[in-house]
Amino acid sequence: MIVHSLARSRAKTRYEASRYKGKSLIDWAVLWFKMSNNAFFRLYGFNFNPHEYPYLYEIARNIVYGKAN
Repeated sequence: MIVHSLARSRAKTRYEASRYKGKSLIDWAVLWFKMSNNAFFRLYGFNFNPHEYPYLYEIARNIVYGKAN
């Protein structure tokens, strides 16, 4: 469990620093959670899938919906 927490923490730090089109990967993932795939594509002009990045889906889900206990 400690290894998972450490890996997630490092991933969050890395994704906060990683920028794409002026936003962090975490920002993009949070936006993705708040709309459908089609709406995201129409608004931003590209497809985004946070599942392609280890822990990003989980990090963004926790930001949008709160941390699951």
